[in-house]
Amino acid sequence: MVARGSIHRPHPDRGEPPRPYSCLVRSTFGHHYLPPDKGQLEAALASDAIVAFDTNVLLNLYQASQSVRDSFFRVLDALGDRLLLPHQVGVEYHRNRVKAIQDIDAEYNALIRKGEELADAGRNFAQGRERRDADSVDDVRGLIKEATESLRLELEKRRDQDPHRVEPSNDHIRDRLEDAFDGHVGRAPKPRKLARLVRDFVEVRVPLELPPGFEDAKRKSDPARAAGDYLIWEELLACAKRREQDVIFVTDDIKPDWWRKGGNGSPTVPHPSLVSEFAASTGYDYFQLTTSQLLKKAAALDVDVSDADVEEVEAIQAAASAAEAALEQQLREMREIYSQALDYKAITGLNPDISRSFISRIIGDEPLFDFVPKIDLPVPKDRHERRQQNDQPEADERPSGEEPSENESENDRGSDGVG
Repeated sequence: MVARGSIHRPHPDRGEPPRPYSCLVRSTFGHHYLPPDKGQLEAALASDAIVAFDTNVLLNLYQASQSVRDSFFRVLDALGDRLLLPHQVGVEYHRNRVKAIQDIDAEYNALIRKGEELADAGRNFAQGRERRDADSVDDVRGLIKEATESLRLELEKRRDQDPHRVEPSNDHIRDRLEDAFDGHVGRAPKPRKLARLVRDFVEVRVPLELPPGFEDAKRKSDPARAAGDYLIWEELLACAKRREQDVIFVTDDIKPDWWRKGGNGSPTVPHPSLVSEFAASTGYDYFQLTTSQLLKKAAALDVDVSDADVEEVEAIQAAASAAEAALEQQLREMREIYSQALDYKAITGLNPDISRSFISRIIGDEPLFDFVPKIDLPVPKDRHERRQQNDQPEADERPSGEEPSENESENDRGSDGVG
């Protein structure tokens, strides 16, 4: 029996063939065995590891209170020259910044629209009874009008005074990010290299489900957009090689192509393949944190962050995760509807271009959920039954004088039971 940790050497007298490799399982796949070393992570955070940030971390600042924003920027100041803003993150941040700002207004505007719907219902209340109950009807309509108008004015006031609100043209969050990351932005890939990376992502990594990014490929029809996470990953690898340092990546993306999750669904450790690829490619260590985890460990940087700030960030992350889960469920339902529709040739009359547009709207960058009707389709028959059914002549095709078979139902013969 070979002792653990020793290398088996073939015994020539026993006729044992030499083994082509001598690597041990645990040393080769150690990233699947070893739990994360918290002391090692905190030491890397406190010393010289590069700390890079994902797009969602920066955009979530627009949902946070001023206290959380201040704590976050104190952490950035403490990291100093070790900061890294991957070029792809910068592209995505500026692409989505205005929408993140408008999301605050959108929440209020949704409530205002609900109030307008109630106002419309009030104006239409008891139509046709005005002659008999004019006073009563007018009282109810007046009550609803007064209440909805007051509600609209109060919501508009609170929207305009919301402390989270930022004007796109006077964005102090962007200004502070600019100050923090000036001189620490990743290099933009040349067009030819970018095209090669996107092609490798689509043709190799997605089919093999190599992280990160294969989850985004399921929902984004534009290959360059779907490859965003992979482009960030390539920047992290290149930066670690060039600067010869470990990397800590801070992301609030909790999809399974970034994280392995614990029993409660919260992210615990990076995907093992990420750790393995990083070590094999760079020779350095790779660590991963969410924003709340980073703030919890801010003491390693001599930065004090309150428990209330950490709890608020956790709540923001939980809301984003719930929205992500709801989106995934909607996409799964629509894919199932579309699959059934194809099976029954429910859309065979569509022009091919329209069909492709239909697919894109289901699994594209901006799914239009209301576009897809709720189709109640019967349970699929097996292939043999469908072939038999297709081989039977239709009523119009039955030779004249031939009577319907005894197996035909009343519905098959028509409402009067005649073929």
